[in-house]
Amino acid sequence: IFIEDLGSNGKSYLLQAICNDFSDSKNSSIYIPMQEAINLEPSLLEGVSQLNLICIDDVDLINKHSEWQIALFNLINECYEKDCFLILSGSINRLDVIPDLVSRIKKMEILRLEAINDDELLAATQAISKNLNIEISNKNINYLINNSKRDIKTIFRTLSKLEIESLERKKSIGLNLIKEFIQSS
Repeated sequence: IFIEDLGSNGKSYLLQAICNDFSDSKNSSIYIPMQEAINLEPSLLEGVSQLNLICIDDVDLINKHSEWQIALFNLINECYEKDCFLILSGSINRLDVIPDLVSRIKKMEILRLEAINDDELLAATQAISKNLNIEISNKNINYLINNSKRDIKTIFRTLSKLEIESLERKKSIGLNLIKEFIQSS
């Protein structure tokens, strides 16, 4: 599967959640953020096809790294042979790499994450706060959504930082803390 995010809608969060959920069911999985992995050796991908699920985020970052392109091409082939699940994310439009690699990726099922609407953003924010065990009222969630960048990545990062800040101050996440945090960001 290839996931293309058309508006910063949380593909990284989605991939991590898929890996976590998959691992909980007694399967093995790995999440590889290419933004960090690109600084490592491509040999990192050797043998991962033994796992049940591999999620690689931001594969378009390999554009100028021929060793990584070859390693990903080989991994795709290994996953086809071994029936392991492979989920990639990134931008197809930024993949102007090895033609064989691009053709393999284009043969994958492609899911596009469209821009999120207000109701979906609210529901996603509520789900994130619930998953992080953060107690925050809907009124405060609405304030956070309406007064910060309106994408899942920012909301997730902000909620995580608010949680840390509230623990350090030994205060709940209230409107004053949210306002203070947004103003200082």
